[in-house]
Formats: sequence, C-alpha cells, structure tokens
Amino acid sequence: MRIRDDVLLGQHSHVGMARTANEDFFGYWEADDDRTFDLKGRLVVVCDGMGGHAGGEIASRLAVKTIIEAYQGDTSDDVMESLRHAIEKANETVYKEGQKPNNTKLKGMGSTMTTLVQRRDLVYFGQVGDSRCYLIRGNAIQQMTKDHSLVQQLVDEGLLDKSEMENHPDKNVILRSLGVKPSVDVDISYVPSAEGDVYLLCSDGLSGLVSEKEMLQIVSAGLKNGSDMRKTAEQLVDLANRYGGHDNITVQLLMVRSTKSGATDSAPKETVTASFTQDEVAASIAKARADAAAKGKVVTPPPPSAAGASNALSAPIPLTQPSMPIPSIEPAKPAGGGGGGGGGGKLFLGLLLGLVIGAGATFGVLKAQGGGGDKGAAQAAQQAATAVQAKGGALKGAGDGLLAQGERALAAGDYGEARVRFEAARAVYEAGAK
Repeated sequence: MRIRDDVLLGQHSHVGMARTANEDFFGYWEADDDRTFDLKGRLVVVCDGMGGHAGGEIASRLAVKTIIEAYQGDTSDDVMESLRHAIEKANETVYKEGQKPNNTKLKGMGSTMTTLVQRRDLVYFGQVGDSRCYLIRGNAIQQMTKDHSLVQQLVDEGLLDKSEMENHPDKNVILRSLGVKPSVDVDISYVPSAEGDVYLLCSDGLSGLVSEKEMLQIVSAGLKNGSDMRKTAEQLVDLANRYGGHDNITVQLLMVRSTKSGATDSAPKETVTASFTQDEVAASIAKARADAAAKGKVVTPPPPSAAGASNALSAPIPLTQPSMPIPSIEPAKPAGGGGGGGGGGKLFLGLLLGLVIGAGATFGVLKAQGGGGDKGAAQAAQQAATAVQAKGGALKGAGDGLLAQGERALAAGDYGEARVRFEAARAVYEAGAK
C-alpha cells in the first residue's frame, strides 16, 4: 500500500504487562490511485476488543477489516456518510458473527472503535466506545472524541470530576460498542486541520495510564528531535507499561505535513466560481472598458451615486477565507504523571467552521447532520445558508467566504464537500445573528 509523503505515520501495539493475548487491533488505508485518494482521503482506525480472549481478538480484527473495506467500497462522495456507513457495517458484521450457533465462545463479543479520515484540509472522526483520538498542535493537546462510558456520563451530569475518571471503580463500564447489539449509534464529527497537526489514536490501555500532559511531552520531544513517528509511538506504549501495563496498549500517530487540495481536480478554471480582491475587480473592469473602447463601443461612466468621493470600488469586497478556519488550542494545563486523563486545552474553532451553535460551547466540533452527498442535498444546504445570509452581522464576511467555497465545490461536482461548506456558512451566519 502506498503512503504519500504529505503525512508521517507511526504505529505500535503491545499486549501489556498483565494480559496474555492482545485484543487490540489497528488499521490504516489510503488508495494507491490519486483520484480515489482525492475523493476518499486516508483512514486510520483503532479497535479494542472485548468478550474474552477469542471473542475480543476476533471482534477487533473483524471490525477494523470491515471498516476499511466498507469505506473503501462506499460510492458516496460524502465522507461523513461513507464513514458512518462503514462503522455501521462493522457493527452488523461483528454482531452476526457473534450470533452464529456454532460460535458459542464468541457470543456477546464486541469492540470499541475510534477512527479518523483525513481528506485535504478536513479531518473527520468516528467514535463508538472509549478508545480515543487526540489532536496535538503546537504546545497543546485536546481530546477530539467523547467516551461512551459510565464515568463520562457521570462527568457530563456533574457527578464526577474529569480528574476522577481513571480512578473510579466503574471506569471500565462502556455504554456503546460495536457488535453487541444489531444497531449502534455512531458519533461523527469533523474539524479543519493545519500543517503540523499530530493526531493520536489509542486504546484505553494508553489513555488510562498516561496523562495528556505526558502524551504531549513525548510527541513534542519526538518532533523536536526528528524522531520517526514509530519510535514516538513505542515510547508512549513503553511509558504505559512502566506504569503497570494492566491492559493491551495500542497507538497510531498521524502527522499532517500538507493540506493541499486534490491533485486530480480537472474542472476547467472558467467553470469554477471565483472570488476577486478589490484590486482584481478594478483591473477586470478597466480591461473590459478598454476592450469596449477598442471596439468603438460607447463606454458609460458609473453613475455619480456609485462614484462619489471614494469611487465605486471603495467598499470592501469580502475575500475568500482559508478553505476552513484553523482552530486554536489553549495551552495544556499541568497534570500529574501516570494518572491518566490529565488536563488539556479546550479547542476553539473561533468564528467559523467547528462552531457549535449553543450556549458557549467549548468543544469545537460541528456535529455531522444526516443527508446524502448528492447534488440535491448540497443545493438544499446552499438554500439554507443563503436564507440566513443577511443576518450574519459581524460574521457575514466569514460566512460569505465559506459560501463561495461551497459554490466552487458545487460547480466542480464535489457535492459532499459543497454541503460541508454550505452548512458551515449557515452556522456562521446564525452565530453572527446572536
């Protein structure tokens, strides 16, 4: 399998110091051909099996295999829906395997799962259970997924502090997993990515023993020293083992070196909606007037109301925004070593995409809504955005930039991408109206 040089990848899994079988499993996929890669991106997944030695091993391996195959084969151009379908297919496959009459030892088997898809400048997350994905940016770390566990629910209800999660007697009780029931609720979310971002996917064998502060220190030191990602992954696993290694430990690290757009986009330039700067607009108008004069046409000057003291082009023209706004992370809070689940900055997606509409959200993830990746869904999202465009207030310029990006994607036939941009624009307009 081809791994392109726009990322660095590190992987390591260990049975730990207490168990005799490794029920964790991990996988990575990216297409060999550039066109498929541009459409699907790359997929990284970590699964933690449960249900005894045989059941746990089979469940995690079957889940990883099914997610990769189903995502690879999904024909939708909507990454969120493709990822959701792949995870749901894995749940169905693991459940059916555990229900076979001749597989009594596998009955009740299941697996946690955390996965991400990195495509251009966006990263999508899929989550079931308590395996985790973290984002490391600069000198800060943030957990990007939310555990489906009893202790997390206690934290959400204000009955338990986050610092108490790893020492709670019921910390191993999970509320969602793949393969235990015929269907499962899947959390899908996405954030913009920046060059230099490092995504850390792991089973709870790491996050239950190694604090966020320690994860950040080890990854940052590896980047500073020029270590390869595999060596950094091994150092993380080694630390968990030094703290007791009571569970299987699995880590995957993905460093994003480039977020450039797809190389196989062959849409003619003249068919893609453009956004000009003020100077570019003035130059285009001047050229059109000169061409008209050369053809003997009478050039009508702009009306006085438009010319005025500042001239017709004095009003600022919204510039195209970056393909997605870049989130910022507050510095990580100090945490004790070896306690697991240490502090960490809150991720804020600022004024644009990733804004969670609601009362002061601090987890900057825009939850994926339903809807397909077809042209109709993209156009519906476009209409929803333009319907609230006038209410954007101070954020209208930002929303207009996202709207323009959606229009370009729509014109290029990238309907899934267009829908994401239109939904982001609508969210920004609505935030500006508050």
